[in-house]
Amino acid sequence: MNRRWSDRWRQGRRGAVTVEMALVLPIFTMLVFGIIEFGRGFMIMQLVTNAAREGCRRAIIDGSTNNDVSSYVQTFMQTSGNVPTSATAVTITVTPAAGNPAN
Repeated sequence: MNRRWSDRWRQGRRGAVTVEMALVLPIFTMLVFGIIEFGRGFMIMQLVTNAAREGCRRAIIDGSTNNDVSSYVQTFMQTSGNVPTSATAVTITVTPAAGNPAN
């Protein structure tokens, strides 16, 4: 008699596990994909920051032009993050410091 009761309990428990998994699995999957997407977003943010730094380093070299800097940043984005140059828009803004005399 104990054996029959334990078999019935296991069968009923299998159904409960299935229902619990059906409720928890979508939330868990969304959480995992959210973590992955957050990591990707952080990676892209760091890639753009590094590209801006490299562009600034290129811009301070004497004789460099805006086109040199733009192409260097686009090449950096393509080699570092596999971002095509057509998807990269480079804007160069020069802000003089407050202590520098205006020409």
